Amino acid sequence: MHNKEVADLLREIGERLEIEGKESRFQIQAYYRAAQTIAGLAETVEAIAAREQLEEIPSVGAAIASKIKEMLATGSCEKLEKLRKSIASDFEGLRSIEGLGITPIPITKEKR
Repeated sequence: MHNKEVADLLREIGERLEIEGKESRFQIQAYYRAAQTIAGLAETVEAIAAREQLEEIPSVGAAIASKIKEMLATGSCEKLEKLRKSIASDFEGLRSIEGLGITPIPITKEKR
């Protein structure tokens, strides 16, 4: 899995947490910062994980490091899959509409 793919999954977690509205702004921003950092790494995140040094990456703590390990092993992570199930299935389509940011999307959440 390439750095961009890991970064995209972390960014998606941040976006979905923001829509869900249950996590603190600090935790949401942690996913965005980690995604940005990983996207800009010169070395592959796989190589860093193989050396068990994920937590040495700026903006990556123990919780995010464990999710990255899971992503590298499976292509996703349990937290993201749960968020995908809880947020409207048309999230990707809404996210791709130019000018429509994360803030207006919560009004489209499916009622359960």
